[in-house]
Amino acid sequence: MPRVDAITGCTVMTMGEFWQGEAAREGKGRAPADLMHEMYAEIDDSDAKEAARLRDPGTALALLREKIAEWNEVDPDFTPYPLPVKVESVESVIIGHRRGGDTLELVATYRAGNHTRFRVHLSEASYAGSFYEPPDYEINIVVGRVK
Repeated sequence: MPRVDAITGCTVMTMGEFWQGEAAREGKGRAPADLMHEMYAEIDDSDAKEAARLRDPGTALALLREKIAEWNEVDPDFTPYPLPVKVESVESVIIGHRRGGDTLELVATYRAGNHTRFRVHLSEASYAGSFYEPPDYEINIVVGRVK
């Protein structure tokens, strides 16, 4: 059963205890595994909808413009990546969740203002914080010229 951690003072429990408690709270007599499966199916469905939305070139253009502009501001000595004016294709979108964090990977081809084609790989990850550490965020962008 849930117990209080002596160091943090937080209530802690195992995943099994959590899902048993959720099933009991729901009060419909369903198995904890059914509730867990239902929740993860909803997350997968939400991720599939978001990935489909990001496959749209217009949506990908807005995201890439924002992220590349943000990336260019980080280091003024770094040669900035050209901002996209048109996304030609979105090769892949991967949205993932892992214990304590979320990830997004997007690979696309775009044209810059000077009509040069570029291929971009955007990789983003966020990690939940804990009692001891604040949340963390990582972003990596690699842009290469395409002939």
